[in-house]
Amino acid sequence: MLGAMTPSDYDARQARRRGLLLLFVVLLAVLGAADGTYLSLVHIDYELGKPSDLAEVCSKLARQGCVVTTGRFGSLLGIPVSLWGLAGAAATAVVAAVAWRHRGQHHDPWRGTTFGLAAISVLASLAMAAFSALEGSYCPFCVIWYGINLGLGVAAWMALGDDQDASLGRLFRDTIGPPGAVALVVFLASFSTAYWLYADRHARTRAELETVMDLMVQQRLTEPAVEIDLTGLPSRGPEDATLTIVEVADFQCPFCRRLWQSVHDYGEHSTFSVRTAFVHYPLDGKCNPGMEEIHPHACLAARAAECARRDGKFWEYGDLMFAYQHALERNDLLAHATELGLDQAAFSACLDDPKIELEVRRSIARAILLGVDAPPTFFVNGRKFRGALHKAWMPIVLDKFARAAKQGDTGAPSPTPASQPE
Repeated sequence: MLGAMTPSDYDARQARRRGLLLLFVVLLAVLGAADGTYLSLVHIDYELGKPSDLAEVCSKLARQGCVVTTGRFGSLLGIPVSLWGLAGAAATAVVAAVAWRHRGQHHDPWRGTTFGLAAISVLASLAMAAFSALEGSYCPFCVIWYGINLGLGVAAWMALGDDQDASLGRLFRDTIGPPGAVALVVFLASFSTAYWLYADRHARTRAELETVMDLMVQQRLTEPAVEIDLTGLPSRGPEDATLTIVEVADFQCPFCRRLWQSVHDYGEHSTFSVRTAFVHYPLDGKCNPGMEEIHPHACLAARAAECARRDGKFWEYGDLMFAYQHALERNDLLAHATELGLDQAAFSACLDDPKIELEVRRSIARAILLGVDAPPTFFVNGRKFRGALHKAWMPIVLDKFARAAKQGDTGAPSPTPASQPE
């Protein structure tokens, strides 16, 4: 019949269709590798706390930027997930390019392997999206990566065509053959190269920040140390510690939480002896004169901490309040007390005790005398820092102060021993 398609015409048409789809797969895989490269570089900047134009791009697209890349699920075996994704994308691109050369074949194991790799990418994207949901944060370039992988999976599936056996058994046989071996070699080569470049940049960035930290510490050491009387403050650690850190904080302040955790982690893992003390400065006018109620539960939280201190649980209770900053109303505070084994009725009565209110106000007055006008503020051997240093900077700075103290270079006066260490 005139105009009927011959078998050769049909084959040519199918080959063109497969070719276009496979080229699209190659393009998407290259974009995925580029996205993985960007996220790996951003991972370094976020992890080390380096301000950068790369991170700024992410911050312009989302309130939290791409900080989730350094969260609980941002690494696999201690290596950024983005590096694994980058290597997978490179392997997919190479296999799909070879499959394009075989686009005229009815059944091609390279196409089957391309689809297998694409399916793995889709599953990885779904898993990472679920982890991001658990973190309560999405980075825009991670979402772009999910979209790329989804498009890659659809295109790879369509590229199989009607003529190719797409059963799981056949796909498995295709993947464990030569195409799978090539994919593995490309993956390992790409991963090794990317990781080497990542580690080199990480080391150079850290060295740059070390230089900045050196200058910061040297500058602080030239300033006069503030003599801080720790009497009556909640404190822990030996009185003759190499480092004395005084935190001035608000339990409803998110940056104070970062400072609290950084100081705690340092004290747990440092080879230097550390003493920590705490001063209240709630951003709440109910107990802090002249202050607006920026954090409306902060005064009550401060009183709760002092009540816990009566039972020797100040630091444990503080851990709970910072862990659950969204839950600082009275009933929440009573529940935290119960969790620590404290008597709820006695704790409730303590919250209304005028003596506890007076203790919080005394602590605020001490903060004001130290020149504090906003939390978090902290003092290291009498040297003042405003704000919370990035978690990667804190151990570097504290180590430098400790070494200086060991060498007798700080000039910081020894703090007065606390009469009631916690």
